[in-house]
Amino acid sequence: MKIPIRTNKIVIISVFAAVFAAAFIYGIRETAQFPRWTADDAYILYRYAENLAEHGELSWNPGENPVEGYTGFTLVMIISAAIKMGISPIAASHAIGIASFFIGGILLLLILRGFNIGSVTASILYFTTPFMYVHAWSGLETTLFTTTILFALYAFTIGRDRLFVASLLLLSFTRPEGVLLSVLLLAVYRPVSRSIIAAYLVPCAVYFLWRWIYYGQPLPNTFYAKASFAAPLDENVKSLRLLASKYLRMPAFLGLIFFSYECIRKRKFLIGALLAFTLISLYLYLSSDLVMNYAYRFFVPLYTLALLAVGGILLGSRRNAKTVLIAAIILLVQVSFNVNGKNLMKLHGHFSSYATLLEECHIEIGNYLRDNLPPDEWIVVHADAGAIPYYSKLKTRDFGRLNDEYLARKFPIELERIRRNDRKARKPLSNQNQEGAEKEEKQVETDLVDYFFAGSPGALVFTSYSDKSLSHGPEVAEIKHDPRLDDYRLLKVYKSSARINYCEYLYLRKDLVGRGKEARVFDRKLIARDSQKGKVGRTPRIDADREPPGDRGISPKESVNRRIVSKKATGISAPVDRTPPPPDSLWARAGRETDPRMKIELYNRLLDMYADDPLAASAHF
Repeated sequence: MKIPIRTNKIVIISVFAAVFAAAFIYGIRETAQFPRWTADDAYILYRYAENLAEHGELSWNPGENPVEGYTGFTLVMIISAAIKMGISPIAASHAIGIASFFIGGILLLLILRGFNIGSVTASILYFTTPFMYVHAWSGLETTLFTTTILFALYAFTIGRDRLFVASLLLLSFTRPEGVLLSVLLLAVYRPVSRSIIAAYLVPCAVYFLWRWIYYGQPLPNTFYAKASFAAPLDENVKSLRLLASKYLRMPAFLGLIFFSYECIRKRKFLIGALLAFTLISLYLYLSSDLVMNYAYRFFVPLYTLALLAVGGILLGSRRNAKTVLIAAIILLVQVSFNVNGKNLMKLHGHFSSYATLLEECHIEIGNYLRDNLPPDEWIVVHADAGAIPYYSKLKTRDFGRLNDEYLARKFPIELERIRRNDRKARKPLSNQNQEGAEKEEKQVETDLVDYFFAGSPGALVFTSYSDKSLSHGPEVAEIKHDPRLDDYRLLKVYKSSARINYCEYLYLRKDLVGRGKEARVFDRKLIARDSQKGKVGRTPRIDADREPPGDRGISPKESVNRRIVSKKATGISAPVDRTPPPPDSLWARAGRETDPRMKIELYNRLLDMYADDPLAASAHF
């Protein structure tokens, strides 16, 4: 029996509106109750935004060759503006993520033409999906990118040219994949004119040309770091399979029941464009090293498009009691799974412990380095370079690849090797067996280890899955057996109460050990006095296109310790030469010093750095 639409239209719309409101309120409640967590990678965005706001450079290390280690230009710009206004980047990114999540749900409703069975079905599934709350709080651009996709589709459906062009530009600047979808949507937009095409292409051309000139490469460094493989990676396929089986099985079944050609006939070109975008994106995602694919992060926009497709199919189906009943039964099954308390508590526990881990390990290390290392020192982080570099405010070499062109270009596949060997590192093996296993898996090139120690960094930070022995794949295994690590002292192993098999090892260069805030003030006074006497100048930067005199006649391995491969060869600027002063220089400087405290400090430094040198014995005396 058909529902008398005319007489009951107000009642039906009211019912659908009430259901939508209930789902919306449920989403607000669950988002508010979800742990206030932030992904470690979000701190990479904060660092770029802060450098832009405070130094006028959209770079990882101000004053050095810029590298594009972020993916979302739009979010970095918004956060940078927030910092300029005195707003915390963490608070700004959380506000953007949460607002984008709820705006996305409203856009689903608008695209599917108001309160009806299709829009309400898509919205209920959207607001009750538990992993959406994860991304609302993550600090990354996941929900923002999803919402810009929906905004572009909404502008497409209402046919407003200016709004459509603006939505495509926003989509293209939010993530690189947005360019692909923008081109596909522009190709099927009707009526299209040269002015519309030019209005989109000109700003895009200017932006991408600037980016290419500024960073020296057409794509973000993250693209090269997450090296694409010929075949999909098993773990990515597994993640997609889990998403489909848990959250898309019932919606797909519902769509198949009511699917008909009439449902797609009027929008077949738009559907074709979205299908092409989905397939191309899936291939790229599945064949890339998705290091931070927590809670199906990279698949969230595609999941939302799947919900939109189900809603569109229901919107085009026959509107009768049978349709509503079948949709309600199937929807009830999926929603009951989505709102299951055990699933939600599992997510709460996981990301609450992640936030604790970040606070007790990464943020604590970053704060320590900021307070205890000279501001002109620099560090190496292997491999979680997010919160640690952000809080340390020190120049950082990122062995996670995202913010290092040299590593991303020359050693992209090493990151995948680390992850595969992490599983072996978690097994309860004896130290002897662990070392043997590491030697078997060891396929690390010497250049990579040389690059790690190049320039004598002030601090080294390692992620490890064991607090008994430094263990994080073949790269770390090779580095920890290198004799150059003897120049560093293990200061502390940072462990978290939230995770058992995770810790951070902090090594300091020996001349920096035991030197905190007071020593830094002391150093500044010493440098200031020597500068007035004309004895100390700024540390010169190595000429990247010329072999330094100290490199002549020594092995290539030793040479790399003093400098990075020249910019002429790799396009990467060389760092400051931070080789510690020789013992005779320290001895002579201490002999000239008239202040007793400064004289003692210089002798102590000589003892720490050159314990085996004959002058050290004299300094001790």
